[in-house]
Amino acid sequence: MTTYQTADRAIQAYDAFIFAAVGRAFDADKADLLALYAAEDCRVAAQDRTMNQTTRNYYRERAAEFTAICA
Repeated sequence: MTTYQTADRAIQAYDAFIFAAVGRAFDADKADLLALYAAEDCRVAAQDRTMNQTTRNYYRERAAEFTAICA
């Protein structure tokens, strides 16, 4: 699995958890943990030199967003 596929799966896991939480008790600790994983996976993908600069920039921006979420 490539770094960007790993990052995409982490983003999907976070999104799925958030959308599934509608109407239920919200587990902020789990949401923060998923955001932390997504931030780290996006950070790794942003440094992957096998991808073009535009793609790396996309993952760099997602990493910053997820870092802000779990801060």
